[in-house]
Amino acid sequence: MNDPAETLVTESLEAHAASAPSDAALLGTVHRRLRRRRRARSTGAVVLVCAAVAVAGVGLRTLVHPADPGPGPTASIAQPPPGWHWESYADVEVQVPDTWAEIGAGPLSTCPDQKPPVQGWVGRPTMLTTFLSACGNLPPASERVPYLLFDFNATAGVTQYDAGWTKEVRRVGVMGLTAFGADDAVRARVLDSARKIDGADSNGCAPTHRAATDAVVRPAGPGLTAIGAVESIRICAYRTQQLASVPPLLASAGLTGDQARTVGAALRDAPMLPNVMTSSKDQAAKRPLSSTHSSKCLTTSDNEILVVQLHGDRGDQEVVVRLASCGPLDTDDGRRVRSLTKASVGPLLDAVGRPEDRSPLLERLLK
Repeated sequence: MNDPAETLVTESLEAHAASAPSDAALLGTVHRRLRRRRRARSTGAVVLVCAAVAVAGVGLRTLVHPADPGPGPTASIAQPPPGWHWESYADVEVQVPDTWAEIGAGPLSTCPDQKPPVQGWVGRPTMLTTFLSACGNLPPASERVPYLLFDFNATAGVTQYDAGWTKEVRRVGVMGLTAFGADDAVRARVLDSARKIDGADSNGCAPTHRAATDAVVRPAGPGLTAIGAVESIRICAYRTQQLASVPPLLASAGLTGDQARTVGAALRDAPMLPNVMTSSKDQAAKRPLSSTHSSKCLTTSDNEILVVQLHGDRGDQEVVVRLASCGPLDTDDGRRVRSLTKASVGPLLDAVGRPEDRSPLLERLLK
């Protein structure tokens, strides 16, 4: 029995392999997961042994701004109707039904033996290196589920299938958006909502951030200890492995109320890493090689970071959460570098559904 999302991506990648961006050579391999923020994660992720690049040490510098940086970009996006929400990737965001679950784009390493227990998919490109597996033609209509796929190489157009099922592709920003389903109204509603992100998406996340492209950048601001009780948190997930012409935004989310206050306190109270120097605005800070660096690491995911903006009753503070597969796992508010804890980072990862593939060290931390 075949997964329709798998079949579509297999066909798309084979059809466009010659024109795929050279930086995206790893795209088109396979991994499925369900986003934790709406349902349990899928199991059976393929894990390979990769050689880590030796790092002699990472220098961190504090950004110097002529004025208070403020809370960052502000979104001015109309709210989706009840039962729908925004999904963002690169420089595009689009509305989908709340009942649709997320997968990593690409065919699975093994074909599923039953219809997926969800009402729809949302797929993003993956950087995982697994074996391409073709699972045959489109399954019977009774076994299909609708989906939306963010696809670099998709060509605009409409394809009709049996039993009223249709695949439609539109180009928005740098992405192709592929919508597949039997309900024309839902498919049109999804694609008509798509928009190029202008400054910031619906959660206030910009398509790119300096911390995603410069590993030594530190946040500016007074630090977590100075902003008081946290009232809201904006979560922006970025890829640190750059693709040509593709902004690094992977997904976004937000926390409010009691959950934001609890997570804010956990971030502030997490243990400081030993031998880490704090710095003033005009001084660079150095930190020792993280104990998580090694000559080998058991993961296949590209490096990802979260850029988290906390709004407190006495001010705002940005925090960078580093989730490097073979490197540091920590948080940095520009004043202090702290260890990750389950209480500080778990709710952030659940909300935004990242990283795509969690290293054994991170999995142990979150248990």
